[in-house]
Amino acid sequence: MMTKLVCMLRFQVRTSFEGLYMRAATSLFFLFFANGIVGEEISVPKTFVDGEVAEAADFNANFDYLEEKVKALSNGAPWLVADLTGATTVEVDCSSDPMALVDAYQANMTVKHLNLAAKGDCYGAIDLYAYTDDDDSPAVTTLQTKGQALSIFPQDGATLKILPRPILAGENTYYLSRLYASFGNMLGLSNLTMQMGADDGYALLFSRASNGDVQNVEITGASETENDQLGIRVQNGANTYVGNTSITNVVEGIQLQNASSLNLYGESIIEASNRGIWAFVDASITAKLSGSSRITAPSAIALTLGATGWFAGTGLIDGDIGLGESNLVIQGEMTVSSATNVTLNNSAFYAWFTDAQTSGLTLDMFSCSGPSTVEVDGLDFRNQDNSGCLDAGGWSNLINTLDTESSKPSPDNLSKPIRVPPTQLNPVPQSFPDFLFNDTTQIP
Repeated sequence: MMTKLVCMLRFQVRTSFEGLYMRAATSLFFLFFANGIVGEEISVPKTFVDGEVAEAADFNANFDYLEEKVKALSNGAPWLVADLTGATTVEVDCSSDPMALVDAYQANMTVKHLNLAAKGDCYGAIDLYAYTDDDDSPAVTTLQTKGQALSIFPQDGATLKILPRPILAGENTYYLSRLYASFGNMLGLSNLTMQMGADDGYALLFSRASNGDVQNVEITGASETENDQLGIRVQNGANTYVGNTSITNVVEGIQLQNASSLNLYGESIIEASNRGIWAFVDASITAKLSGSSRITAPSAIALTLGATGWFAGTGLIDGDIGLGESNLVIQGEMTVSSATNVTLNNSAFYAWFTDAQTSGLTLDMFSCSGPSTVEVDGLDFRNQDNSGCLDAGGWSNLINTLDTESSKPSPDNLSKPIRVPPTQLNPVPQSFPDFLFNDTTQIP
């Protein structure tokens, strides 16, 4: 087909129009080539031969043909349809068809900066593509983009709900809402509600150096499920902003791992039956809360294996705090519930620009092991009741009482720090197909 195209572009009539026509034809060739359609059948209205009189009408017909092809190839091009931010916005109406959001996304997967302005009750799990396999059985695969920025939000004056999408695979039907960003993608959600499906493991996931922006979103776990559902997971170098958002009816609210980071802000609420926020393996969380923000769970905050946390502003930590080889700072008007227990192992806890009375912290809440440090204005930590907790002054006094000879390393006095491993994740039910979780649920 390439030979045919080259022959088509061969212009042999020697007229004053020759250079102009050749430039236009050559431009068309490269436009076809760049768009990967050089194999398409092409036929110009007029092909000139040596010695033929070049009529203006023939030239005009050929140029009209070029113009038609260029317009067709440019249809939907970002430089024609994008706004000033470079985004292409597609309006979606799920009022009569909950699959409309799925269809709109899959029809525009190649758009690098895509806005989906939707209204109504729309199915989630937009990346799952349904097809029929070789055995004529229903099957599903995951469509994975790279480097795409996707934002989903309601149309002006409308409401938007993300609901579980029924997925038929083999003889089973699964219900999934989850959305995720990976491979450097960006996922933004705003001003919507999200109902998790019975087969969801998480509602939102950000992985592999991706970015997230979640604003004014209500995430609710499934009313009936066999999964230990998680609201938001951030992992593997991803960075996510979550503001004015609620996560309720889940086992775990937010989980961070593997050098990922989370910025939590505004009036945000987390209610979980096990853990509110868990960060481990060099993950970090920065929270600047306001209003009636609260984290309610038996284990409200758990930081292990090099994680760091900073909580400032106004909010309630309603549950226990556990630190393992990690650091936590609370600041401002952050408070803890009277039933809170704070456990440290080889870690540090600081209350900055606040005091014991404002924060609600008391000596009997703390227990420490390993070389841990606790600093709370208004409280002196001197290993009262054998809690094992010392502040900077307590450590200074202890060091001053040590015999310098006995402090030298020897087999008898070498301390071995105790590492607190993260709790084992519940295994994925083996009866579920891979597309439910692919590479995003398992920790690589």
